[in-house]
Amino acid sequence: MKRDDGTMLDIADALRKLQTFTADMDETAFRADEKTQAAVLHEFMVLLKMVWTVLCNELPSLKQQLVFLAAPGLPEGRDR
Repeated sequence: MKRDDGTMLDIADALRKLQTFTADMDETAFRADEKTQAAVLHEFMVLLKMVWTVLCNELPSLKQQLVFLAAPGLPEGRDR
């Protein structure tokens, strides 16, 4: 598996931040704290982009397949 070790460290860092942001919080506290919600959402988006990059580097055909499935106006008879 070829990978950029820096990207893997960034993924680990994003996961660590998610744990840190939500440490000692229950669901009620999390729902009441908009700043923590925004920070968690941001880290999830960063994490998703990094995971997407790793997957596309590992499986180049995956990007084409997923972009096609998400494209509007699929030919008739095709399921999403």
